[in-house]
Amino acid sequence: DQDEALALADRIAVLNAGRLVQAGSASALLDDPADEFVARFIGGGIVLPASVLGGFVRIGTQACPRIRTDLHDGPARVLLRPHQI
Repeated sequence: DQDEALALADRIAVLNAGRLVQAGSASALLDDPADEFVARFIGGGIVLPASVLGGFVRIGTQACPRIRTDLHDGPARVLLRPHQI
């Protein structure tokens, strides 16, 4: 049960096809998923196509400052969760 694991576990491991994708605290999985699979598996959000250019992330015609310094210019996918809007 994902809700129970997120509420009670000190560490959680996410597997995809028998391969460990990410292990960590519930907050690490929610706030910094290793990839889109983990983000979708944990749930509660929507993934949108985006692009990164010159310090900004653009979703459609809207741009916002990049909040992660490890993003490079080019195509990207953005995870938005209801509590972040």
